[in-house]
Amino acid sequence: MSRRRHRGVFLLVRRGRTVRRAYSRRGGIALQSVGDTTEAKDAVESGVDIVVAQGREAGGHVQSDVATMPLVPRIADAVSDTPVIAAGGIADGRGIAAALSLGADGAWIGTRFLATEEAHVHRRYRRRVLEANETETTYSTLFDEGWPDVPHRVIENSTVAE
Repeated sequence: MSRRRHRGVFLLVRRGRTVRRAYSRRGGIALQSVGDTTEAKDAVESGVDIVVAQGREAGGHVQSDVATMPLVPRIADAVSDTPVIAAGGIADGRGIAAALSLGADGAWIGTRFLATEEAHVHRRYRRRVLEANETETTYSTLFDEGWPDVPHRVIENSTVAE
């Protein structure tokens, strides 16, 4: 990446070549979330600055059927001249160390940040995230408004059960 002054970060979770180019021309950094090596190569070819290798363990919108740890080295090797951020199931220093050792240049720890006091989320939701164990999530398209056919990792509750 160049040492130009950046005016912000734009995360693209779907393909969007026109949006990405327009943002980059204005001095922004474009990231794209990908779930396999084909998507990573396409993202780099279309001009992203950073690739986010998102594995199946990710919370929220999930775009991969591949677990994070096997996905990261494949994507890091496929786009070796582009920075790669690992995402999905990374919640502490051990996960960050694992991601870095597999070739990632950084780690995205989204759900972990969601659980911080600084995050603008309802206190009951934060508490539920913190109390959930590793088996209390499920994939669903129940909340796919604006995200057709993209499953979400959600905490199991009565709404999901219905």
